[in-house]
Amino acid sequence: MARLHEDTDGLSTHFDKRFILQSLLDWKVWILSLIYIGALMPVYCFSLFSPTLVANLGYTAATAQLLSVPPYVLAAITTVVAGFLSDRSQKRAIYILGFAVLGLVGFVMCIATGNAGVGYAGLFLGAAGIYPLIPLIVSWSGNNFGGATNRAVGMAVVISIGNVGGIISSFIYRRQDRPRYLVGHGVVIGFISMTFILTLVMLTYFKRQNAKRDAIDKARGPYTPEEYAQYADQANQAPFFRYTL
Repeated sequence: MARLHEDTDGLSTHFDKRFILQSLLDWKVWILSLIYIGALMPVYCFSLFSPTLVANLGYTAATAQLLSVPPYVLAAITTVVAGFLSDRSQKRAIYILGFAVLGLVGFVMCIATGNAGVGYAGLFLGAAGIYPLIPLIVSWSGNNFGGATNRAVGMAVVISIGNVGGIISSFIYRRQDRPRYLVGHGVVIGFISMTFILTLVMLTYFKRQNAKRDAIDKARGPYTPEEYAQYADQANQAPFFRYTL
């Protein structure tokens, strides 16, 4: 009950059909969806093709299966660390940007050389970078959808579009591109870059919106219960709502 109380943003919690349309027409929902698919598609690629990528670096099938495990161990560690630091600092975007860069470095190493050692090291960095993005982006999206129905619809859109990445990932690591898989690595790099750029755009927008609302609040003073009720149906457009950075 204490957590529910802390999570209350003063916005409507009842269901109304107009809240669904309100969410679907919010451009931020769709940008966050693109940010999510830009991270989730590489994760699908990694989980589907990491043994193949390791094998094509020159290792036997059995060895390749074993050597595909350590990158996941590192990814598990970085995911937990990312969640801990993000919650402790109450910031999301800066960690999304940082881990996106780490993932980019990893896949650039994979595409840049046919050297087995460098490529394998790239898999470590790629996994360590892309896996933490998933909980970070899902949390960031949920934090920035105001109101219960708006949040429910917004999260449904984000997660649904993000999972389309599973379809895309099935077609980009083609047999004819082995052993370097330049097309596959290139597409993954493009998607992670999209996540980085759009996260930067949304972070800038959220900062500016928060600053504008802070200035208004400073000039007008605290809201009354009647004013909270007046704005309760406006989701994240309510003047007292603050975006999570």
